[in-house]
Amino acid sequence: MKAWSEELPNLVNTKWFWHTFITTHMAYVGQVREPWDVPTKLAVEAMQNIWDGASSQDYEIMTSTAIYQKVRGRFVLNHETNIYI
Repeated sequence: MKAWSEELPNLVNTKWFWHTFITTHMAYVGQVREPWDVPTKLAVEAMQNIWDGASSQDYEIMTSTAIYQKVRGRFVLNHETNIYI
């Protein structure tokens, strides 16, 4: 996990990112109609809302930013178990 964490922006506290941001984003994904296929626009909006509500740092989430890339590239649906890994 160290290499993955090193790719995050310096302003991100890794513990906060894992325990707050990722957890909240996954809770959101679990509540959408089709969690295995969240449209990019909705994912970005949800991530930005989570960031704005849980962080005191200013950061704009876009598809090109590290936060988006790490979250969307990190969790993949295992279609055999229907569990994100």
